[in-house]
Amino acid sequence: MRKTDRLSIFLAVLVFANAGCVSLKQPAPNIHTYAFDLSRPVSAGEAAGKKIDLSIERLSIAAQFDSLLFVYRVGDYEYKRDYYYRFLAKPQVMMTQEAQSWFVQAPYVESLSAAHSKSSSDYRFKGNIQELYGDFRDNNQLKAVLTMQFVLIPPEQAREAFVKVYTQSIAMKDKSATELMAAYNTALFEILKEFEGDLLGEIQ
Repeated sequence: MRKTDRLSIFLAVLVFANAGCVSLKQPAPNIHTYAFDLSRPVSAGEAAGKKIDLSIERLSIAAQFDSLLFVYRVGDYEYKRDYYYRFLAKPQVMMTQEAQSWFVQAPYVESLSAAHSKSSSDYRFKGNIQELYGDFRDNNQLKAVLTMQFVLIPPEQAREAFVKVYTQSIAMKDKSATELMAAYNTALFEILKEFEGDLLGEIQ
């Protein structure tokens, strides 16, 4: 084999090896994460005279929304998950924490505990997230949808449990993940505020 042929083969192998190295060093995907962050109104619940012990169970969530990935509704029966835009933690975990933070600050709550430590004197609160998605079916009517069912069980089954479904559809300016997360926060705020009014009516 001639020297020039050997040199050509060597150069070809070197180029191939370098190309392989480049393909193995692709940049990591640019993933963005978002969290719920509510501020409870200072005056909420101030009129309540009775104080209660409250235990909160971890919220459950419908299977189709049980994901870190943001979910978009793009058709009557079509949904998409976004790999690049996600919740920082499971949404049901973060929303449970927001509910705990909301009620631990309530002036009518004497003590707050997790469900596993409940006593017979506790009111028990549990809920299910039934819908959680960005509704992108109509570009002129973008909105964030949050639907939750809450159950309030009185101490020692003194009376029937209170059960109600709460729904919020919050208008969005655009399809950005930041706008969607802001709308989710607004939706959860409004639902907790509405539920709190119902809870005060139940404990009187």
